[in-house]
Amino acid sequence: MTNILWFSVDIDYTKLGFSVAAFVIIMAVVWYLIYRLKRWYKRWLFGKEGEQVKKSWAEVEGLLARNEDMASKLAIMQADSVLDQALKLKHFPGETMAFRLKFAERKYRKLADVWWAHKLRNTLAHELGYSLRRGEATKAVAAFKSALVDLGAL
Repeated sequence: MTNILWFSVDIDYTKLGFSVAAFVIIMAVVWYLIYRLKRWYKRWLFGKEGEQVKKSWAEVEGLLARNEDMASKLAIMQADSVLDQALKLKHFPGETMAFRLKFAERKYRKLADVWWAHKLRNTLAHELGYSLRRGEATKAVAAFKSALVDLGAL
């Protein structure tokens, strides 16, 4: 029995302990369910088209693994196309990949890291004599992959 100011309180500490433990367990279960629902939603959002994104991405990695200059250039162009496809599947508005990427960047901050890879793709598409270094190609494809993972497409 504890007297606090003008009234007394009888606290049963065993019931309080069980209540706190039950609350913690319930909150952990709710957090876990929310986590699983988010993962399920990402998979559901991409559906069969998501499988096509994964298949296309496997082709990109296959091209990059060939260690040829032309295959590396093609891998970057294909990776840019795969990212554009994923942005379209997520229903980001815009006439071009650049507009969709700019719009998506508001929601997914990590997409800002892929801009230089997109610009490299444009350079490859418009400058015939551009000499692509192996490290550039690997870094660009990694940036595209990171963006796709962030979007939930991979």
